[in-house]
Amino acid sequence: MNALSIQQRNYLDMLAVLTDINTEFDVNQQVGKDLAYLSEKINGFKILVPVIGKFSSGKSTLLKSYLSIDLLKEDITPETAFATELHYSEQERMVVHYLDGSEPKVFTVEDFKTLQGNDNLYFVQLYLNNTKLKRHQRLVLVDMPGFDSKNSAHHKAIACYLNRGDVFINLLPAGIPFDSSIMDQMAEIKLGFNKDIKCFVSKSARLTETKLQESIGELEQTLSGTLGAPTKVGHLESLDKTRTNLGGFETELTLIETRHEELLDNRYGLEIDKLIGKLTAELTNLKTYSQSNQGELEQQKQDANNSFRDARTQLERSLNELKYSLCSQGKEQLIQQVHMALNGALMQLTNAAKSDNLNSCINQILRPVVQSGLTMLVDKEVAKLESSLAQISVSDFQGPQISIALNTEQKEKMKALGGVIITQLANFILTKTGPIGMTIAAIIRVIWNIFGNKQPSEADKQEQVTEQVKNSVIPDVASHAVQYITQELEKVANQLEAQITASFSEEQQAHDQKIQQFQRQLDEDKASFDQLKTGYERGLVQLAALATRLKDAQTIGTTASSTATMMAGDPA
Repeated sequence: MNALSIQQRNYLDMLAVLTDINTEFDVNQQVGKDLAYLSEKINGFKILVPVIGKFSSGKSTLLKSYLSIDLLKEDITPETAFATELHYSEQERMVVHYLDGSEPKVFTVEDFKTLQGNDNLYFVQLYLNNTKLKRHQRLVLVDMPGFDSKNSAHHKAIACYLNRGDVFINLLPAGIPFDSSIMDQMAEIKLGFNKDIKCFVSKSARLTETKLQESIGELEQTLSGTLGAPTKVGHLESLDKTRTNLGGFETELTLIETRHEELLDNRYGLEIDKLIGKLTAELTNLKTYSQSNQGELEQQKQDANNSFRDARTQLERSLNELKYSLCSQGKEQLIQQVHMALNGALMQLTNAAKSDNLNSCINQILRPVVQSGLTMLVDKEVAKLESSLAQISVSDFQGPQISIALNTEQKEKMKALGGVIITQLANFILTKTGPIGMTIAAIIRVIWNIFGNKQPSEADKQEQVTEQVKNSVIPDVASHAVQYITQELEKVANQLEAQITASFSEEQQAHDQKIQQFQRQLDEDKASFDQLKTGYERGLVQLAALATRLKDAQTIGTTASSTATMMAGDPA
C-alpha cells in the first residue's frame, strides 16, 4: 500500500506548483521556507493514537500482542515510564526527543531495552519493520505511561499528547474499580481538548459473557453522562493467550484510519490557502510594477516605504498587545486559576501533607488546571495576533499590499507551548531541591513537629496542618508556579516578536530591491521588461486555479472520509 493518501498527494502537488511559481518569479524567500516546511509536514502526516489507561491496564501487553513483538516494557515502574511512538519503517531505529529542545538522538532499536526515563526525556519514537504497522501506515500508535499522579511520567506524556494526539484509545481493565482519576482524565481529553476517545474493556477473559455485557453497559452509561455524548465501549483480551481477542481493536484502527483525509484537511488545508493568498498579493504587486515607467516606479518606491513604515507601527502595536496579554493579563488569570484549584482542594492537600505526598498531590491538581488555562490563553492570543496581522495585510496603504502572517512552523510551536511548559512545571514541582520542593520540605518538617507533639488533640493537629497548607504552601506554590510560567511565556513572546520583526524587515528589504531591479531592467532592456507582465498574469491565473482546486480537494476529502467511516461500521 502506498503510504501517502490521495489528499496528501493532492496537497503535495499543489505545494510543488506554488514552489515553482515562487521560484520562477522570485517572489518571496520566506514563502519558499514556509512551503518547504509545509511539504515536509504533509508528507509525514500520520494520525497519532495514544493508548491510555491506568498503570497495569494492559496497554503494553495489548500492543506487544497485536504487533507480535517482545520489545515494549511491561515491568517498568511508573517512575521510569515514558511515551513510546510506534512507526512503520523498513529502516529500524529509535529516536529520542528531549524536553530542553536539544536535537533528537538516533539509536538502534536494541538500545530501547536499556533506555531509562529521566526528567529531560520527552518521548521516544520506535521505527519498526512490522507487518501490522505496515498495514496501518497512516497511524502511529503511542504506548503511554499509566495514570499515576505520584510521578511526572504520566503528566509529562499527557501534557505532550493532549496537543499532539488525534484520537485516544482508553483501556479499562475488567474487574478493577472505575475511579475518578479515569473520569477526570477522559473529561480533560474529550471536553477540555475536544479529542475523540475510543474505549475498550481490557483483560476481559476474566469475565463471563453475561458479566462482560453488564460491565460494558454500565461503562457506556457512566461515560456517556460524563462526556456528554453517547459513548460505545468495546472489549479485547491480550493477556490470556488462549483467549486472545483483538478483533475490535483492529477494526477500530481501520475506522480511525478512514479519518486521515479529514484530520489532514483540518490541520493544513487553511495553511495552504493562506500561502496561495500571500503569493497572489505579492504577484499582484509585481504585476503592477511591471506596468510602470521610471517615474511611476520611483513614486511606487516612496509609497512602499511609507506603507511599510505604517505597517511596522501597527505590527509593533500588535506584538506589544500580545506580550501584555500573555505575560501580564495572562499572569493574573493563571494566578486566580491556581489559587482557586489549590484552595478548592485544601482537605486533599492537608491529607497529602500528613502522608508526605504533598509534591505529587500539588502536581496532580495543578497540571490539568494550568494546562487548560495556558492552552486557552495561548490559543486566544495567537488567534488575536493572526487577526491583527490579517487586518494589517488588508489595510488601505498608499503603496503595495503588504501581507504579514504567522507561518505554520511558528503556529505549531505556539500550539505545543502549553505541553512543554506544563511538563517542565511538573518537574519543577516534583524536584525536592527546587524552590517549591524546598518550601514543601520545610512545611513538612513543621507538620511532623506538630504530629510529634503530644499536647494538642488530633482535631487541633488537623487544624494546624490545614492552616500551614492554607497560609504557607498554597501562596508559595502559586507564586513560584506562576512566576515560572510567566518567565517561559516571556521568552516565547520575545522570540516570536524577534522572528516576526526580522521577517518583516527582510520582506521590506526584498521589496525595495525588487523595485530597484525593475528600474535597472527598464533602463537596460525595455523589451524584456515589457514581457514581465505576461508572466505575472500567467502566474496569477495558476494561483486562482490552485485556490479552486484546493476547495474542491477539501470537499472531496471530507466526502471520502465520511463515506469510509460509514463503510467501516461500529467496531464495538
